[in-house]
Amino acid sequence: TQAEIAVVSWPSGEGSVSTGGAAVDARIIMDAWGVGRAGVNDGLVVLFDMDTSNRHGQFYLATGQGFQDLYLSDSEAEAIVDGDMLPRAKDGGLDAALLDGLAHLDRIVQPGGNPH
Repeated sequence: TQAEIAVVSWPSGEGSVSTGGAAVDARIIMDAWGVGRAGVNDGLVVLFDMDTSNRHGQFYLATGQGFQDLYLSDSEAEAIVDGDMLPRAKDGGLDAALLDGLAHLDRIVQPGGNPH
């Protein structure tokens, strides 16, 4: 598809991480790293924003407008986090949470757009 995806896990330096804080961090990464093609804006940042324990935190999927238009609406991104990633993470399976989220993304990020 030529869309660009960055998967990032980083410590927030906070005792607890809010969804709002994770959203800000994901946008900072997208802008600073230039995730997504210029003029197409088809980037996605999959963020694990970890608290100081590095065992808890927030997941966030930040999308460029081009990525949203072709592949993933805000409600679909929320469904991946809430339905695929958070349940596994709550059971202590951060690796499984990432793999489940990426598997869902793999199904919808297809040449020509999301097959719905």
